Amino acid sequence: RISELIRFLPLSLESGLNGKNLINSALRKKYDVIVVANKRQVGSMLFNPQPATRILAGDILLLSLLTI
Repeated sequence: RISELIRFLPLSLESGLNGKNLINSALRKKYDVIVVANKRQVGSMLFNPQPATRILAGDILLLSLLTI
């Protein structure tokens, strides 16, 4: 089921990801996920964000799980 493959990850100010770019976050390597989109707090949605995209507090990451 699709809902089992997609997760939303809201980021708080205290998140260890705050201020990192996607490549340095190592989300794929550590958690086996792909960042499909990044919903900015100001309302814009970045689809297929680039590795240099900076993660900010208030962002909501749309993650695809690589393994089930």
